[in-house]
Amino acid sequence: MAFGSDNSDATLHLPRILCLHGGGTNARIFKMQCRAFKYHLGRQFRFIFAEAPFPTKPGPDVTSVYSSYGPFKGWLRPTEDSEDKDLCAAEASMLIQYSINSAIIADNHLGATGKVVGVLGFSQGARLAASLLYNQQHRGERLSLSSRKQPTTSTNWPDFQFAILMAGRGKLVWLMPDIQMPEGATAPLQPKSMPPQLQDDAPSWEGLNINEKLQIPTVHVHGLQDVGLEFHRSMAKRYCAPSSSTVIEWQGDHRVPIKTKDVMLVAEQMTRLAKPQHALRSPSKPTFGGFPRGSLAQTMVQA
Repeated sequence: MAFGSDNSDATLHLPRILCLHGGGTNARIFKMQCRAFKYHLGRQFRFIFAEAPFPTKPGPDVTSVYSSYGPFKGWLRPTEDSEDKDLCAAEASMLIQYSINSAIIADNHLGATGKVVGVLGFSQGARLAASLLYNQQHRGERLSLSSRKQPTTSTNWPDFQFAILMAGRGKLVWLMPDIQMPEGATAPLQPKSMPPQLQDDAPSWEGLNINEKLQIPTVHVHGLQDVGLEFHRSMAKRYCAPSSSTVIEWQGDHRVPIKTKDVMLVAEQMTRLAKPQHALRSPSKPTFGGFPRGSLAQTMVQA
């Protein structure tokens, strides 16, 4: 299932943003949560809202407002301890890719022709968005080494220029089961016997060489009242190269920003990174506090 930005022919040619909802919600809910972004960017981008494949319980902040908007979905496959983890991971990867491709194809059938330039995710959706970029980066490295001209069949999603990661945390998910999973990544599984919060860190990534981290541009959007703020900041510093990371912090909790002053800071980054000349950024700039000195990666909103 997928929900396009609207049915107006005026948006069909616009560059597109793939939107990934958080765990325990769905595409319909996320479309409502992103209403401010659609309002301010509706003439610059067309938004595609993908639906996660796995049924799950509603998130703790969902039932108070969206209890009647089920069914609720998640991006990680629930697993029992007795199940074959390799088979489960392969199945989960296939279903995740199917969800993403279905959303884009459905929008194509509506007449959309714009390139899918970016991916925007919230919470678990942000984790998946960062994971898509990481898999894309590894896919590109393998193609370069093998001199193959066509993408591997391991992934079928677009080549994103950037990701907007709202309240993202946790290990990056590996979605190419036919390729050995890098150290520090994890399968797209959610063990039923393990609380989600125990899977949200990856110490083995702390000492990674900067070239092994995510190089594709990312914008990390953190609410300063979010109880998971420490984990969200850690995702930016631990998984992403400093020169390609931008951090925006705003006065809010675990939700999508809706105030114009907060939304516009993110919107400016989306507009900038959608331009072809900003698809890649140099990793050679000196850093300050984990981010490039004098660059937009120091953007911090604490109003």
